[in-house]
Amino acid sequence: MSGKPTIQNVLDNLKDVLDNLKDVRADIRDVREDTQDLRKDNQGLHKGFQDLSKDNQSLHKGFEELHKDNQSLHKGFEELRKDNQSLHENIQDVIEVIGEFSKNVDQRFDHLEGDVNVLKQDVRVIKNTMASKDYMEEKITDLRGDLVTLSRKGNRKFEAAIHELVLEGNLKPSAAKEILSLEPFPSLG
Repeated sequence: MSGKPTIQNVLDNLKDVLDNLKDVRADIRDVREDTQDLRKDNQGLHKGFQDLSKDNQSLHKGFEELHKDNQSLHKGFEELRKDNQSLHENIQDVIEVIGEFSKNVDQRFDHLEGDVNVLKQDVRVIKNTMASKDYMEEKITDLRGDLVTLSRKGNRKFEAAIHELVLEGNLKPSAAKEILSLEPFPSLG
């Protein structure tokens, strides 16, 4: 696992927190029921203690204080429940934001994946249709040979024409010799 948590890890952790909050909420309900049971018990004891002596009245005052403490505890649990509900709503908001972010990232990756696939196909087409270096060198060599052959044939015709012009007297032999000594295929004879 890398140093950065993944979106899935964060979502899993948030789900675990929500599950724990549900357990806490159940515990709060149990405590509230226990508190209500205690309140009922206190009321029954209160009626029974009214018939007792001063000592029983002192106990009664103690239970009244306990009752007030229970009410204070009940208020504390109510505040805890509200805080728990607020926390739950905030976590739900975070989960929704992360889910939306995840969708956007997935869409962007899908788009990039499509672009990459198109590029792969284009590269395959280029590779399949592109001539290799060896093939090009071979074709250039063949073309060069064909051009040399054609030039030599043209040069032979030109030499024949020069000889014919010399024979007819239209060209001096010295001029013919000078012309035939020119590149690309100089005649030595």
